[in-house]
Amino acid sequence: AVDLERKILALLSMAEAACDKLQKHQEITGLLALIDALVTGQQDVLTSTMGAQKNQSAAQPALAQQQDKLAADLAEFLQQCKAESEKLKQSDAEFAAIVLKGAGVAESKKVHADMLGAAEQLESGSWAQAVPKENSALAALKEIQAMLNAWRMDDAKDRAQQLQEMVDRNQDRLNQLKNLQTNIVETLRALESQK
Repeated sequence: AVDLERKILALLSMAEAACDKLQKHQEITGLLALIDALVTGQQDVLTSTMGAQKNQSAAQPALAQQQDKLAADLAEFLQQCKAESEKLKQSDAEFAAIVLKGAGVAESKKVHADMLGAAEQLESGSWAQAVPKENSALAALKEIQAMLNAWRMDDAKDRAQQLQEMVDRNQDRLNQLKNLQTNIVETLRALESQK
């Protein structure tokens, strides 16, 4: 009964660790997806603004609303960065520092203010005044994205290396089992021939 309880406790501990790891992965993936969406959305708004400027279009409230929504999404992203940084300090200090640094870049380069300023210019159809603000916001978002993608690549390399090490360890064990099996077969044949 005690052995069974130990096995159950070990399984529960492994399940808890797996759940924690899954939750951490989901939180990180959410942040990465959010910055990717911000970059794509800002690029789309900039492309539309430049098209409207080229065609000398009238004001487009929908485009201003899209820019406003991106500014709101950025604010949410920054809040999540700070919250995740706090949560991940213990389990992944490197990523926590990068996330916090990314939030710092957005704040120091006043990305949110640029997005809101661009939205105001878009409301009035002042395309030429909106484009520099949109370009500035996009450049900063791409900088943050590059920081997070560099971490993502390093993390993938680390995981690949760990996987390779595990495969190598298991290959050694398989070779040992193969040798053992060969010895057993040879011993059985030798016994068989002695009869």
